[in-house]
Amino acid sequence: MLRVVLNKASLLQSELASEMNISRPTATRALDGLERLSLIKRVASDKDGREQEIHPTRKATEMKEAINTASVAVAKRLKKSLGTSHFEDAVDQIRGISTALK
Repeated sequence: MLRVVLNKASLLQSELASEMNISRPTATRALDGLERLSLIKRVASDKDGREQEIHPTRKATEMKEAINTASVAVAKRLKKSLGTSHFEDAVDQIRGISTALK
């Protein structure tokens, strides 16, 4: 979730939930945790007064490179364990399922 916030700052909570294909209550609970860790801040939205925009904090922004590096490392390990072809097939299937559920 933090990667999405870092890459698409100023999303409304509902937009973030939609982007991640999760329910709004699930997004809210995860954002509560990120806020407790001082990684995001919620700002009243000019777009929709009922919602808040999600912004990364400086602390989160400083972690962006490390998060991306860790993500690349995980993908490499999975490709090594599963084989590149199986890994790519799994990713394609997950994306297809996600698209079908929208």
